Amino acid sequence: MSSGFSNSQLDAESMHSHHFVEFFFPFIDLVIERLVFLRRNVSGPIPNDDLGYFIKIENQLGSLKRFMIIAENSVRHRVSGPLVSSAERIRILDEFYVAIIVSHLQCVDLCRTIRLNGPNITLEMAFEGYRRAAYYLVRFGYLFLIHIAQN
Repeated sequence: MSSGFSNSQLDAESMHSHHFVEFFFPFIDLVIERLVFLRRNVSGPIPNDDLGYFIKIENQLGSLKRFMIIAENSVRHRVSGPLVSSAERIRILDEFYVAIIVSHLQCVDLCRTIRLNGPNITLEMAFEGYRRAAYYLVRFGYLFLIHIAQN
């Protein structure tokens, strides 16, 4: 049975509908804010190469949000097919939601760790925060890519 909407109308609607992953975007923004705090409060100068690395990670964290929406749209498309059993649909959604929640918990932990650094921030402390953020990007970017590729 057809819904009466063209595929392009449905695609446009899905881009504006609410996404589960959007609930977690403020925490990604908070990680970015905490990293900027680290960068701005390093005692002493930051070499230009290191500064470029820090800013690149901040920008990539912002891009992660778009990637999460693409992954969720892919999962939604995958589970909406007529050949997907109810049990398979539940399994796919559970795996995706667990990945999102684990991502969120790691994000919160990173924010907490940065906050506990204290007022005397060294370049090494900043590197550790950014290293953890880069690991977060790689780990969860890969997980979301898997969800997209399985579509």
